[in-house]
Amino acid sequence: MKRSVVTVRIPAGSAVTYDVAVTTRACEECAAFTAKRFPDSRIALVTDTNVARFALPKLLSAFAGNRQKPFVHVIPAGERHKHLRTVENIVDIFLSKRYGRDTVFIALGGGVVGDMTGFAASLFARGVPFIQMPTSVVSMVDASVGGKTGVDTRHGKNLIGVFAQPSAVFADPSLLLTLPDGEYRFGLSEVVKHALICDKQLFGQLRKNGTRLLARDTVLLHDVIARNIAIKKAVVEKDEREGGLRQILNFGHTIGHAIERNSNYRMNHGEAVGYGILYESLIARELEILPESDVGQIRGLLSQLGIVGKRKLRLDPKRIIEFTKSDKKSLLGEARYVLINGIGSVHRDGRRYSIPVKDDIVRKVLSEVE
Repeated sequence: MKRSVVTVRIPAGSAVTYDVAVTTRACEECAAFTAKRFPDSRIALVTDTNVARFALPKLLSAFAGNRQKPFVHVIPAGERHKHLRTVENIVDIFLSKRYGRDTVFIALGGGVVGDMTGFAASLFARGVPFIQMPTSVVSMVDASVGGKTGVDTRHGKNLIGVFAQPSAVFADPSLLLTLPDGEYRFGLSEVVKHALICDKQLFGQLRKNGTRLLARDTVLLHDVIARNIAIKKAVVEKDEREGGLRQILNFGHTIGHAIERNSNYRMNHGEAVGYGILYESLIARELEILPESDVGQIRGLLSQLGIVGKRKLRLDPKRIIEFTKSDKKSLLGEARYVLINGIGSVHRDGRRYSIPVKDDIVRKVLSEVE
């Protein structure tokens, strides 16, 4: 049985660390870790209506031999429920059960569950520990690592939240076998993003092994997940709170989040980010930062993996541009974009990792892809 562990140290050089384990025994390891690290704690387990059907029984079975028995709260699935009311409800449920500072939260789910559970844990009794148990591609390769928590508002995505690092992360690649086809494929957009911002070799591996990746080859998935976690670790250790370098993880997300918001969060996050990656690559081409040949390779991989090209996007450029101005990287109400100048390389403007782009350029590329 293959097992990989990436140790995250935030900030870099700190004595405070947590492990991210990639293993098919994630549930058993989570139960053992909780019993050893938090022997006198009560367990507040949060999952959603989708994950509760396939992953929750496996995790509860792993806890069967523990003295601690998790109390489970199931929230509605979907980005549309990622708001303060849901977090307030999570907190209220466990307070009503008389949970206190002896509580440890476990987030069992995708990025939405992880973000909200981590946020709830950071608020609960002024802050209690939490463990991430990611069940989607996006949460395994990106969202569960680095300590970003929060919720969406009517003004945009993830605009309310805190940085709170988990006590541990346990990722089981075999859980990805249970995902619907679209959710799995679209989640690969975050893998493509990581390759484009800092790992040209990974990009080549994705192109070479696209068929195996789509077939959910578990050996390949294990390696891809572990590599992506290592990429995320390297960035967040240097910049925990997105003061500079961490912005590169937002490549594809300025327009991606706007597309997602434009759909009233009915469009899958990964699909929206996939289109965001394509549009922001086209912006870089228009600015003569990124060669046309690289744009062709990027478009080809996104199509090969079934992330883009599956639907006709009917976008209102004016509306999308307006939404980009609410992005959390914006300065003085002006949208800023992370762009790449080659596969595996982020463009920098002096010390800045994001730059302003004129609306007419954004408008032009939005009309280029249907």
